[in-house]
Amino acid sequence: MNAQELLLDPLKSWKRVILVFFGFSIFLGLLQYLLLQYWQYNQNLLNYFVFKADSITITSLYLSNFINKNWDNFLFNILVMWIGLYLIFISEKQKNIFWKNIFFILIISPFILPLLSIPILSLIPGSGLTGYSGIACLFLGYGFYSISKYLLELWIISPNRTKIGKNKLYTIIIIFVLLPIVSFVFLADPIEIPLIVKYGLINGIVQTFYQTKINSYIHVIAYILGLAAAFITHKLKM
Repeated sequence: MNAQELLLDPLKSWKRVILVFFGFSIFLGLLQYLLLQYWQYNQNLLNYFVFKADSITITSLYLSNFINKNWDNFLFNILVMWIGLYLIFISEKQKNIFWKNIFFILIISPFILPLLSIPILSLIPGSGLTGYSGIACLFLGYGFYSISKYLLELWIISPNRTKIGKNKLYTIIIIFVLLPIVSFVFLADPIEIPLIVKYGLINGIVQTFYQTKINSYIHVIAYILGLAAAFITHKLKM
């Protein structure tokens, strides 16, 4: 098995799903456009999209997870979602489990994440939860579990593990070295990445946690939820 077979060939079986998520990305872009161009000037309408600890509503609880404060955040979060999806597409073998995890990520977790953020939001007066980054980190968590499980089966559990070619071995090494770094970086807002450049990886991550507060907190929670959901559905064969 070479790098192409490992990283590209599995995508062929996901063509229709990929189209669905392209459409979903366009829909989120349209929602973002309407928010920034028209809806943000209507406070009554904006209340449907901004979740605050002192004014909890069902609509803001859910919808606050699907918009962003600006286009930079939107594009960055969509990129993170697609990185997670890519890892899933090349490693997930059971589409029934995939759709159950997607149901959790897009339908159930948007109600959970804002509620889990209340302890932090209550400490920051006037702060609200608005952003797709939490959902994006769920995709990344699911993707990390999926690709790790896949590579483990290929490399360790498979009886043909002695036939590992150089390209495959290099691919595995690159993924396991880069993926944790990429994952941690994506827990930060794009505006905080310069902190990692300035302070180095470890200190930069520490500084990011100090300076982003609610963002880092909810990103970590979402990332863990994505991992946990994937682990449970695979272990229970749900």
